[in-house]
Amino acid sequence: MTRNKILGVVFVLFVIIIAVVVGGYFYLTSTKATPPPTNVTATGSLVDTDTTSNDTSNSDNTSTTTPGVIPKLRHISTSPVAGYDFVTTKNGYSIWYVDRATGNVFKTATSTLDVTRVTNTTIPKVYEAYIGAGGSNIVLRTLNETTGGIQTFIGSPKAKKGVSATSTDNTLELAGIFTSDALSMISMAPSKDTFFGITGSGSGIGNIYSFAAKSTNIFSNPLKKWIPQWVNASTILMTSAPSAKTQNIAYFLNPTTKAFTKALSPRNGLVASASPSASHVLYSENKGNRLLFGVLDVKTGSETTLAAATIPDKCGWSSTDTTLAYCGVPKSGVDGVFPDDWYQGKIQFNDEIRSIDAKTLQITTLTDNLEQQAGAAIDVVNVKVSSDNKYLLFTNKRDLSLWMLEI
Repeated sequence: MTRNKILGVVFVLFVIIIAVVVGGYFYLTSTKATPPPTNVTATGSLVDTDTTSNDTSNSDNTSTTTPGVIPKLRHISTSPVAGYDFVTTKNGYSIWYVDRATGNVFKTATSTLDVTRVTNTTIPKVYEAYIGAGGSNIVLRTLNETTGGIQTFIGSPKAKKGVSATSTDNTLELAGIFTSDALSMISMAPSKDTFFGITGSGSGIGNIYSFAAKSTNIFSNPLKKWIPQWVNASTILMTSAPSAKTQNIAYFLNPTTKAFTKALSPRNGLVASASPSASHVLYSENKGNRLLFGVLDVKTGSETTLAAATIPDKCGWSSTDTTLAYCGVPKSGVDGVFPDDWYQGKIQFNDEIRSIDAKTLQITTLTDNLEQQAGAAIDVVNVKVSSDNKYLLFTNKRDLSLWMLEI
């Protein structure tokens, strides 16, 4: 083949390649983006309305309309959730929850299987979320990718600026700010209109924060690692960070007087949760790699070990029957380095759900085949109780999915 023929072939191939590249570019840029799933209801209103259709959530928080009744054990979201709570409406209970991956807020209800997206503001990698009173404010705990620490976002669902009322995307924006303080732990007030936070650097500094991010200092201690539980208007339970390898202790903090009084004496791996009246405290501790679970009567100071060995993080208190708690109780396997191995995910539990009366010490079985009903083992954590004691919300710690149980 002559030199001119070779150059000719090369030129033709070059032209063909350019044509393919240019054609591919125009094809891709002219292709419309895949629209969001249409089987999730979008709403620009905070007002809950009655609905009659049913749906089942799937792994990307979309839903499909299917006929049927609401099961006693309901799998609300198969995607990991960061936080959730009951919101009382004139039509019953609404359930608000936050998607862990996107920070989007969703809601459903105890009376329907329909799932509605409330906000679509993307805040990635949300590890904790708290729902304020009526859903009017949301607190998100997310990773600061610059510093590697946890940052706290305080937001409120609001209508998007400039969005037409006829828009097909009329979900709300989650407008808000990040607090300037680096908070290691927070706890929502029972009134859900403020929260208590512990700073993550230096000594343990505790502030009460409004949803405008204004703070009031009420606590200072040389120890900086505390687990707070805001129990009632006059009580915050403060437990030093637990480990089976060290002794830790629990105190009551009065947010008004700033008084700091001992609740439980030092012990290894102490985890504690106080009743809404602060009259009783459920606690667990590690003794020789055995998990012991008991109840403290605050008035008398007496402690009673209970047969249903569990960790108070797996319990939630009734707001009306203030000595009644609902707990995930492991069916077996309560020996180990607790609570460390459980916190670190080295050990997972297969639970049943029990009610525990801290005053009478009565333990009542609510489920005896939870794994069979769910189709998978459930490691219960972060239990929320409806005000009428009819419904429980909880996370399966194994996959962070959200469940509801009618009791």
